[in-house]
Amino acid sequence: MKKILIILLLCIIVAPVFSQVDAFRLASGAETQFSNLLNTPSMVSPASAAALGRNWFTLETDAHVFTDEVSVRQVAAVLLDLDNQIKYFDGRRSRLSGKIINQTITAGLDEYTVDFVSTTIVPVINIRLNTPYRSLVRVVHNTDTVFAKNILQLPQDSETNREIKKLNGVRYAQEVTINGRKYTYIRIYTINELNASILPGAKNTLERNAGPTVLEALDALIVAAKTK
Repeated sequence: MKKILIILLLCIIVAPVFSQVDAFRLASGAETQFSNLLNTPSMVSPASAAALGRNWFTLETDAHVFTDEVSVRQVAAVLLDLDNQIKYFDGRRSRLSGKIINQTITAGLDEYTVDFVSTTIVPVINIRLNTPYRSLVRVVHNTDTVFAKNILQLPQDSETNREIKKLNGVRYAQEVTINGRKYTYIRIYTINELNASILPGAKNTLERNAGPTVLEALDALIVAAKTK
C-alpha cells in the first residue's frame, strides 16, 4: 500500500499541469454577453502567465466571439487548410504557418501530424519570436453545426524543444440560435509553456501581448472564412 501511495504522489508531481478549462463548448455566460460579443472578439478570461522558473512560463489564453458573417462550415474550411495557414494568419502581432507531415483517419475522424511555425511579434519592443513545433491535430467534431479540433504538441517534440513545450490548443465553432436567428460561435483556447528569456519583464510582456494577439487571430479567422 505504501508503495502504491508513493507512485501516485510521483505521478501527481511529474504530471503536466494543464488548466481544467473545457473549451469544447460555449464559454460559461457567453450567451448573456451576446450583444457585446457579436462580431467583436473578446477574452473569456484575461491572458495568464505563470512563472515556472529558469525564464519559463505557462501561458494560457481563451477568446471567443459570435458572428453572423460566416458559417461553421466556412470556419472549418480555414482551420482544416493546414498547409496554408500563413495565407490566413499573417497579422501585425502574429503569423502561423503549417505543413502536414502525415494524415490518418481514426474512428472516422482525421488526424494530422503537422509542423507549425508560430511567429509572435511584440510591437513596442520590436521583438519577433519564431517558434517551430510538431503537433498532432485531431478533428473532434466536423458537422454542419459543430466543428472542433485539438492541437497537441507531440511528446518527443515537447521534450527537446527549447522554445515551447506541452502545447494544448482547442479551436471550436458551433451554430447557435439566439432570438430566432442563427449565429456562429467561435472559441480559441491555448495553454503551453514558453521560454521567455529574451523578453524584458517577461510575465507582464506575455500577458499584455497575448490577449491582443489571440483577438487578432479571431478577426483573421472570420475574414478568411468569408472567402470559403
